[in-house]
Amino acid sequence: MKYLLVVIALFCGSVQADSSWLSLKNLKYTASTLLIVDLIQTHEISRNDRYVEANPVLGENPSKEKINLYFSSAILLNQFATKYLSYGFQKFIQVAVISVETSYIAGNASIGVKMYN
Repeated sequence: MKYLLVVIALFCGSVQADSSWLSLKNLKYTASTLLIVDLIQTHEISRNDRYVEANPVLGENPSKEKINLYFSSAILLNQFATKYLSYGFQKFIQVAVISVETSYIAGNASIGVKMYN
């Protein structure tokens, strides 16, 4: 798990400092990173009996495989959105993903869900 955090940090580092924060590339990297953070938290929820998963698609206690399939699909759909949809809609999708994921991650953190062992 610690190695995954290093990968996320390197992934975040690929956001270019000289471009606008709201560039599509930066929004896409941010959305993908937040999906990965939520993935890690969801694995923690599934391992710990104190927590119940709130996502109705995953169910209250999803399996590791179901979590991985759900989030890999979400990341791939996010990449698809930034490649094949109109530019305005691409930005809208990225901002929506960032907003939703930030809310979920903050909610998880507020009840004590950690990203590490």
